[in-house]
Amino acid sequence: MLYIEREDQDANLFFLSNQAKTNVQFTGTFRVPAGRVPELWNPATGGRKAVAVYQTREGFVDVPLRLDSRGSVFVVFREGAPADHWVSVRKEGESADTSLSIQVDGSNLVDWVPGQYVLQSKTVKTKKVDISSVPSPLDLSKDWMLHFEGLNRELNLKDLVSWTTFAEDELRGYSGAATYRKSFQWNDATERVDLDLGDLKNFTEVMLNGQSVGALWKPPYRLNITATLKRGTNLLEVRVINLLVNRITADFALPPED
Repeated sequence: MLYIEREDQDANLFFLSNQAKTNVQFTGTFRVPAGRVPELWNPATGGRKAVAVYQTREGFVDVPLRLDSRGSVFVVFREGAPADHWVSVRKEGESADTSLSIQVDGSNLVDWVPGQYVLQSKTVKTKKVDISSVPSPLDLSKDWMLHFEGLNRELNLKDLVSWTTFAEDELRGYSGAATYRKSFQWNDATERVDLDLGDLKNFTEVMLNGQSVGALWKPPYRLNITATLKRGTNLLEVRVINLLVNRITADFALPPED
């Protein structure tokens, strides 16, 4: 883990970079003046969010953090400490890691695993959250259409697979942009819905019902699509751009006479 820090009159800024090829989770201890509140700034998306769960002690703030493989984050402390904030989350009586799957936003808690949770504040106020069940995920791995922009070709896919697995040389060695497109039905609740794209290479932009919901270029390949998802028929488009090395690798595999 590498970090640098900067301090000015209005804020303390820390940039943390995970140099490992694996995810890491830990509690970061930051030396900051009293009265400054932590925020997390995402250098990949530009997004900012307040830290919902943290602990303060004289001259220090403890913040639970999780960084993906090769991931990074700005931890920024600015004036404006609230009168109260959450300091811990417990699940089934055990300490829960709020930097992993659990997300706390104000008094709302999001997790993908059922359980009983208790949030405790700095002033010992508690809030109980009972997630009785989590809906089963909708499988979108079947029946896609794939359009190759550089070849002006379209294919119907029974299964969602990488074009680098195709038997045809022109498609397997294709380098450039291609769009996976699929329509699907959604009739369940839409209070919070995430789209998990699994494993991708190397850059992708995701459109849902004609609106961009985000661009991804590193794990985790997951997006919150709640605002764009609608009941009924939805059109999902995943535009993937790979690297020239795919074409070069395919060329080297050809016989010398080709």
